[in-house]
Amino acid sequence: MTDAIAACRPKTNILAFVVGGSAYRVSIHTQQLRAFKLVHDLYADEKFKKCRNVAVIGGGIAGVTLAAALRLIGKNVLIYERKRRLIPLQYYSRTRYLHPTAINWPQLDLVPHSSLPILNWHCDFADHVALQIYNSFESQFGDRPIYETSCEVTSVKEVATPHNGVEFNVTYEHLDRKAGAKSTQTVQHDCVFFCTGFNSEKIISPYFVTSYWEDYSVRPIKSSLRPPQIAVVGDGDGGIIEIMRCFWRSRHFDEIYRMIAWDFISPSVRDEIIQLDEELKKLEGPSDFEDLAKAEEFAKRQYEIYKGALCDAIAIKYLRQKMEFDTSVHLFSRTSQPFSVSASPLHKAILSFLLVEKGSDGKPFVQHFPADINGVEYNEKNRTYSLKERKAGKLGYEYDRVIGRVGPLRGHSDLLTNFFGGHLDDQFNKNSNNYMDYANPSPELSAQLTSFYDRVQGANKAGRLLEMTQSLQSYLQHTLRLSIRDVSIQDAVLVVEYFRESTTSLTKIPDSWMGVSVLKVEATIKRSER
Repeated sequence: MTDAIAACRPKTNILAFVVGGSAYRVSIHTQQLRAFKLVHDLYADEKFKKCRNVAVIGGGIAGVTLAAALRLIGKNVLIYERKRRLIPLQYYSRTRYLHPTAINWPQLDLVPHSSLPILNWHCDFADHVALQIYNSFESQFGDRPIYETSCEVTSVKEVATPHNGVEFNVTYEHLDRKAGAKSTQTVQHDCVFFCTGFNSEKIISPYFVTSYWEDYSVRPIKSSLRPPQIAVVGDGDGGIIEIMRCFWRSRHFDEIYRMIAWDFISPSVRDEIIQLDEELKKLEGPSDFEDLAKAEEFAKRQYEIYKGALCDAIAIKYLRQKMEFDTSVHLFSRTSQPFSVSASPLHKAILSFLLVEKGSDGKPFVQHFPADINGVEYNEKNRTYSLKERKAGKLGYEYDRVIGRVGPLRGHSDLLTNFFGGHLDDQFNKNSNNYMDYANPSPELSAQLTSFYDRVQGANKAGRLLEMTQSLQSYLQHTLRLSIRDVSIQDAVLVVEYFRESTTSLTKIPDSWMGVSVLKVEATIKRSER
């Protein structure tokens, strides 16, 4: 049994798997990579080879990608999704910006696109990313319906079969939204994958409760001339991204990431970051992430590395010029230095800049306070908020907005607990977290996965090349807003035809896309003749 299988299989004697739901440092891209890797490893499993009908419970990113991978190896798949459409969280999120590789830099190269067998996407706002993935999914499997929406699975039960086998009865309630009526049905499957996602987020402020995927502005509208005062609780990736939104527009994140990773961070600092990240891989899951003494030790070590990461005059000038908002931010975390073990290196480098550089008021853009925040009070007269610390009580600062990003509650859904019972124990959770945290597939493994799925599917190079051209054209026109006539593929090379007035932006066009070289050619017609 491979690590990927063991990390998702609480009971080794049945074909029931738990995909994600309790891991740290997880992105859309890594969820997809791990889903493809899991199915790749299961392909050689003798018991799994006999399965024909597979249930995937949950139609989010992991569930859709898993279903696509299972279809590519010839399985009959049915996705059960309780919302009215697939990928519901991201589909309705118009302000959250997503990047496929920012969270994995510098272990993986920073590129603006994913590298998958199918369902590829480029950096963009979450709703557009969801649409890219959904459209790719529909183009591959739209003629063979493999999902049910508006249906909630209420129970999964093992059923003994002849020859000592086990099948699974999946019972679900389907809501007919037009008629307003529910119907209950039961379907039998040979194998089941639970992709029910994370639990709800921990709530710091009962007054301003927003999911990570909800649309909202981090900066409240104020009538006074002073910059808004914002408190951010949590120094993981979620918290740092909220801080970035206080100063820069989200659509500029891709460019900021590229400039920092490619131009501003020196090779020596990059090597130190990689060395420290290798040590973090040896941690033993959530207990080490949440152990305050160990977190404090690593926070201090990271501070020494990151404090000078973006001290170059050119980097400072660039980041200041890109700023569009004047905001005062206080960051609260449990350690003396706000460099969380679980946060990605690229975001920690950006945070180090904000902690050192000063704003118009002569204070650092972000001020850090070590505190264990456990509550918020609202001052109705001033319409401001104050924080409560676990030991010290109410703190003396007042804020226009408090944003809590301390991650989801660890644990499993009732559906999982009822099915697996005691098998969802600490040992399984630790193994799952260890693999899901840091076993991020390398570029070599990504190429291996693509080759594998092409082979078992009977080669799908034509479809993938079409997906490449559509993805690159969308990235250039929609994300970078360049004037492009067409993107085509000729002799295994992607050809970008640009208009003459776009020559000043040619440096933004990547030299390669999903492993294929890009050739830049001036369009033969003028824009007015299109």
